Amino acid sequence: MVAQTPARKWPTHLDLPDTDGLPVENDYQPAQERLLTSAILPIMEQMHPTGDYFVGQDVGIYWKTTVQPLEGCKVPDWCYVAGCRPTPPGEYRGSYVLWDEGVPPLIVIEFVSGDGSEEHDDTPGRGKFWVYRRGINSAYYAIYEPLQATLELYRLDGVDYRRMSPNSIGLYEIPEMRVALGHWQGRYGVHHLTWLRFFSPDGTMLPTEQERADKAAAELADLNARLRAKGIDPATL
Repeated sequence: MVAQTPARKWPTHLDLPDTDGLPVENDYQPAQERLLTSAILPIMEQMHPTGDYFVGQDVGIYWKTTVQPLEGCKVPDWCYVAGCRPTPPGEYRGSYVLWDEGVPPLIVIEFVSGDGSEEHDDTPGRGKFWVYRRGINSAYYAIYEPLQATLELYRLDGVDYRRMSPNSIGLYEIPEMRVALGHWQGRYGVHHLTWLRFFSPDGTMLPTEQERADKAAAELADLNARLRAKGIDPATL
């Protein structure tokens, strides 16, 4: 009888590091990540009623096994995966492991904090630009420079990224997400900057959770004022 070699056990997100131990570079990036997530979640809930999606903020994507695990990992500032398995109740992903999940991200987004060379690095096996297109195979790759308010959006065409052009109203459409990417200048959190925002295809900016709450409160206050003008106490309704 020939002894069978045990099947190799591939590591999962429970086995791999979920941090590189480095501090956050600035206070802008976490705010920008929260802004994108807060605005897109209602769209995600409509598109994925069973929860088969993943939105990551500074979550590592493991794309190959290496002796030093973090050498096979890239950490985009923001990413979205469609069609992955839902996270069971009471659990969360420590990282996104491609060989375990089986579904690549639809989009990864990087916010430039230096001169942009790291985000455009096409060095085989190492550079972000190369890994996102050849290793991780993300369908879209966005590079946003906040101080200059410049956005580059690339779409995967075979094994190459093709830079996309904005539509007639200056937005970059992502049909698979039913949204477009564009700029908005205003105050979010403690910063007044030009932010990267999600828009509907017709150019309507998708509101954050706070913006939705503020709009609902303003509409309620307006309704109550009109009722009082008619001599009706809203508390009696």
